[in-house]
Amino acid sequence: MVTPGSRPIALTPVGDGARIDFTELCARPTNAADYLWLAAEFSRVQIVGVRGDVGAASLSRWATLLDVLHDADLRVDVWSPSTRAEMAASLTEVLPDAARAISRMGAWCEITPGAR
Repeated sequence: MVTPGSRPIALTPVGDGARIDFTELCARPTNAADYLWLAAEFSRVQIVGVRGDVGAASLSRWATLLDVLHDADLRVDVWSPSTRAEMAASLTEVLPDAARAISRMGAWCEITPGAR
């Protein structure tokens, strides 16, 4: 558990990075300052449990998180039951400025479990 701002965030250190559950970063009240702290502390971040079927506030935080981590040039591994297309559709439904977040997601390599 770390406290980058006013709220603690549970994470698991993994080498020079951190593994963090999506709900820790986006379903709770976190902000850009928390994400900037993560970018300064770690060189990579694994985010697990990313889902598109969450509310507008969580998706807005997700868009901000993507922006901060992308601008910091961090490696981001995303583990999600939702595809990139599903996440893009969810973002588009609730965020007027979704194009930027969707563009950030376009830099990812998408790997389907079991595919090689």
